[in-house]
Amino acid sequence: MMGRIISDDYQSFEISGAHTIQWSPAQKGITTSGMYFVKISTDQGESKTQAIQIQ
Repeated sequence: MMGRIISDDYQSFEISGAHTIQWSPAQKGITTSGMYFVKISTDQGESKTQAIQIQ
């Protein structure tokens, strides 16, 4: 699968625990529907990737 980074603007130093990150495609000028991948990573090297469908 090929793609490109379309948004890379959330950086934070959070304490341990659960967090909610809100991201609005429209605020970033994303108007094309399709499959997008969101990747969250920590400075300890842990990461999670989630596929989302924007219509």
